[in-house]
Amino acid sequence: MQVRLVGIAAVRRDRGRVVPRGQAMSGMVEADQPRGLLGWQADLYVEPARTREQKAYDAAVGRIASSVVEFVQGISVVKAFGGGERAHRTFLTATDDFVSIFSRWVRGMSVVAAGMQLALSPPFVLLVVLVGGTALITSGGLAPTDLPPFLLLGLGLTAPVAALGHGFDDLQAAGRAVGRIKDVLAVRPLPEPAHPRAPQGHRVELRDVRFAYEVDDGAGHEALRGIDLVLEPGTITAVVGPSGSGKSTLVQLLPRFFDPTHGSVLLGGVDLREIGSRELHRQVSFVFQDVRLLRVSVADNIALAVPRAGRDDVIRAARLAGIHDRILRLPRGYDTVLGEETKLSRGEAQRISIARALPTC
Repeated sequence: MQVRLVGIAAVRRDRGRVVPRGQAMSGMVEADQPRGLLGWQADLYVEPARTREQKAYDAAVGRIASSVVEFVQGISVVKAFGGGERAHRTFLTATDDFVSIFSRWVRGMSVVAAGMQLALSPPFVLLVVLVGGTALITSGGLAPTDLPPFLLLGLGLTAPVAALGHGFDDLQAAGRAVGRIKDVLAVRPLPEPAHPRAPQGHRVELRDVRFAYEVDDGAGHEALRGIDLVLEPGTITAVVGPSGSGKSTLVQLLPRFFDPTHGSVLLGGVDLREIGSRELHRQVSFVFQDVRLLRVSVADNIALAVPRAGRDDVIRAARLAGIHDRILRLPRGYDTVLGEETKLSRGEAQRISIARALPTC
């Protein structure tokens, strides 16, 4: 006895004529059921409406994760002001949104998915093979001794084919994740000048600066308009104003986190777009409100902006920031790894951040 497996193309060519014994059963088991079901499932998953629902599902999961992270990170504020119910309500809103989207997604697939699960179940395949084999044996198209191998073959194919069907959803999720990564990588970095210039001094000047944030619909929300400002060396300037007036946006133009949509920002008489990023970062220091210290030594954290800074430069910066004596009390002084060998208070971490902004060698 010889068992032959044929593809769906061979089965379609043979329709309308007598099929050799054994070949008809193999076509029934392999082509007419598993491959056809997988094809339907693939069409179901790549349908545009289904793709939109999958993206909505991913967005709903992201909102749940964001609400949890926001609640955990702000737990002290929530407890201090008794906002637990409000924060919990935000999480419940995100979960209700997720349930709605998930239910709509499952509802559209439930009938077809249930049919595919039934068609790939071992009892159903066994029944199809027995009924089809009995009909072929009765008509003389199949020898009784050829039926048992197809019973074993049919039962053995159900699990791998079902696994392929379930894996298709994972492939779709991976494809959407790759798409989001590509969107991030597609963001164009700020251009570097072909012939960088060095600033002549430390005078900061903003000339008719305007800046607008891009939004999804292509329109821009203008945060700054017609800003003219001069910051002389040796002076201290405080930018004050109501929330949303553009204070943070204005300050972030100085280290060139982004370029203005109109006008120019100058350092030492040179437009920031004509200064190389390495030189600009050597000239401009930044202390953030939220401190982020790396899991490296104290010295490496202070010398982050100037890796070539020597130990004397690091100690000088720490003294100016008022954190030198505290560092000396750490287990290994400036070589202590933050986050592993010790933990600093918020105030101490802020002083490390200030010291990080001081080395200029």
